[in-house]
Amino acid sequence: VQLSTGDMPREAIASGSELGQECQAIMSRGDLVSDDIVIALIEAQLQAAEAAGRAIFESFPSTIAQAESL
Repeated sequence: VQLSTGDMPREAIASGSELGQECQAIMSRGDLVSDDIVIALIEAQLQAAEAAGRAIFESFPSTIAQAESL
């Protein structure tokens, strides 16, 4: 399973989830989503991807906080 931090906020927005609505508000201002949001998106995807037994990260981790969470 490929996990792309560039695609995940857009997918969350498309899903209409609470996290997606938060991403929409941030991104509509032209801001980047926070590390906390990126980490939450990764955690949710990893739980869904556990059945696959493996994942490929694209653009993650890109900050020290993201690396520490990994």
